[in-house]
Amino acid sequence: MKRSMNAAALQEAPVIGSERIEQRADEIRRKAERIAALIVATDYPLVDIAIERSNLRDEAEQLLPDRMEIYDRIYESRFDRLIEQWRNEEDDYD
Repeated sequence: MKRSMNAAALQEAPVIGSERIEQRADEIRRKAERIAALIVATDYPLVDIAIERSNLRDEAEQLLPDRMEIYDRIYESRFDRLIEQWRNEEDDYD
């Protein structure tokens, strides 16, 4: 379902070559999955996760600048939710 939701969101924006958009979206999706795994399944420090998030957001902005609102709705909110659910404030001080 996640894949179809992302695909549907991408269809809202102007088409610049659907294959190229899908390739770029897949690259962002893979990197976002890695960050989600770092949040949930590792003790990777939150400060380093914040850096990873920032780097991914910068990359997404370069690859798909007209779709950043979609990126924020899908990925940034997901990262925030995962941190809230899987990490606690004590993690910041480890």
